[in-house]
Amino acid sequence: MSSPGPQVEHLDDADCRRLLRGGDLGRLALVAGNRVDVFPLNYLVFDDDVYFRTAPGTKLDALGESADVAFEVDGRQRRRVWSVVVHGTARPISDAELVQSARISRLTTDLPGEKTHYVRLEASEVTGRAFSGPRRPWTAGQFVLTGAIVALVVAVFGILAQAFHLG
Repeated sequence: MSSPGPQVEHLDDADCRRLLRGGDLGRLALVAGNRVDVFPLNYLVFDDDVYFRTAPGTKLDALGESADVAFEVDGRQRRRVWSVVVHGTARPISDAELVQSARISRLTTDLPGEKTHYVRLEASEVTGRAFSGPRRPWTAGQFVLTGAIVALVVAVFGILAQAFHLG
């Protein structure tokens, strides 16, 4: 008999927000022109809202004064895979006090370009799911690291054996 596949766990609001606060890279989905587009971006969470910086261009043009958007973050913790989606309204902000208190101007971005425009995503709904996936095959990096550790342990035992004349 085969075992059932991974069971989907629906995350509660507190778990979703904890995972959201723990990340810094997500994907913003919005209508740009006549199609839905997805933009990777760095973000931070302040007072339960998501903030990000952006440069002039497609994303900022599509936001206009406000836009309904979806924002997604995901991750892997050992075999557990999770995803959190925030639905809400994104609006460019110019309130200098809010920019300062949210520390959005100090947000480091991985993507190139000068990001001088600030955006606040006010969440209307936050949902999340998680499941434990199957064991994944080892990567080359894991094999190399394991081999290096084994070689180090063998070398240490060899040195100790010589020092204490054990062999």
